[in-house]
Amino acid sequence: MTWLIELVTFRNGNHLIYFLLTFPLLIWLAFSTLFRTLHAPYFILPMVSIIYASIAFMAYNVVIIEQNQSKVYSVDCIWYNSFLSVCYMVMFIVCLYRHLKQ
Repeated sequence: MTWLIELVTFRNGNHLIYFLLTFPLLIWLAFSTLFRTLHAPYFILPMVSIIYASIAFMAYNVVIIEQNQSKVYSVDCIWYNSFLSVCYMVMFIVCLYRHLKQ
């Protein structure tokens, strides 16, 4: 795993594991939403969005407001989790629009 951390320039192994767990799920749900194959209850999408937004807010609090050095939280963590939060909220809006349109 060390070579992968160095290859993709992750700060540490925690960030690599987090990326490997969250990004494939995002891609799968995005394609499911795009091709209308999402049969799971899509009301969980805003809950997932809120979870990622809260992680981004915690990282913002630690890194920007408190200005603590952390191995887990960084500015990249803020951007990545904010991106995930917005993506899941957009997917929910698309699913809700398609449901109401039917």
